[in-house]
Amino acid sequence: MRTRSYIFVLVLLALGVAAGVALIQRSKSALAEPLASAMEQPEGTPTAEPEERNNSTAAAQAGNSVSEHTETEGQEEIPCIPVRAARVQGVEGLALQMSRPLMFDVGPVYGFAADDEYLYVGSWGASKHSIAIYQARRTDLTYAQMRVLPQDVNCYLGGLDVGNEYLVGTLLREGESGTALLFIDRKMLQVVKLVEIPVRVGPVAQGPDGTIYAYGLDDNTGYVLDAEGMILQETLKGAETTYHGLDIANGRLICAGWDEGEGLDVIDVVEPGDFSIVTRHRVYLKPASCDSLTSAGLAMHQDTFFFVAGAGPRPMVMSFGLDDVTLSEFIP
Repeated sequence: MRTRSYIFVLVLLALGVAAGVALIQRSKSALAEPLASAMEQPEGTPTAEPEERNNSTAAAQAGNSVSEHTETEGQEEIPCIPVRAARVQGVEGLALQMSRPLMFDVGPVYGFAADDEYLYVGSWGASKHSIAIYQARRTDLTYAQMRVLPQDVNCYLGGLDVGNEYLVGTLLREGESGTALLFIDRKMLQVVKLVEIPVRVGPVAQGPDGTIYAYGLDDNTGYVLDAEGMILQETLKGAETTYHGLDIANGRLICAGWDEGEGLDVIDVVEPGDFSIVTRHRVYLKPASCDSLTSAGLAMHQDTFFFVAGAGPRPMVMSFGLDDVTLSEFIP
């Protein structure tokens, strides 16, 4: 009797195990079918996404104004014409390369210049009775060195340029009708020469032959001077365009400033012989931190254009490169 009971129990256990195995196999088959279907799906066929993700993707695509390609669900990629932001809200002929703040504090910027390694920034020192010349590394805009030029009265820099051997700057003092031309050693930032001239000029640049070009602050008169400050030529241009920055490239003057008639910042390519405008590039970019891109001047090195935009202790440095044009096309 006991033996029959044991056999009956064993039979029940065997039946239970068999039923469990069958159930597991059915479950595996049910899971494998959609997996196999997904694996057989042709490459490139779009898969369903949650609605939230689709909405986010659509919003991101709508907010991106510059795109090389557009994709339509279920269709082949269709190339589109790229739209250059510089043509819409930038600088004609130039494309933005970098926009980042100086990595140290400065006062209001009045003139700056650039060479292979450094940016040179002119500002007030501890007070309006002193001028500070800062040297910043171009690679990361960090501080390299600074020199303070004390004065007896309120003063400011009207312009700064990397000349043939020295930095050339214009120093304007309150209550004086003239300007001091400063020749500053680039390594130590020391003034090695100071020349007084009888007119008030701001933006300044030195040509390859040592000739100095400058624009007057009051009536935008163009001046040509020698290295000793003697005025060789002056050409009255009127005050409709006020230039804040000046450089030289391809035998032309590159002048950045504000045109009252157009209500825009402009970069003018000017003939140095008679100060006539050869061509004009309009600036449509309005930095959020200031009203004018050119108010602090212009620095140019090779085919890169630098601007300092904004107030505050760490203004933005913006660099632009040529946008699908050659330098000779931009500066004919």
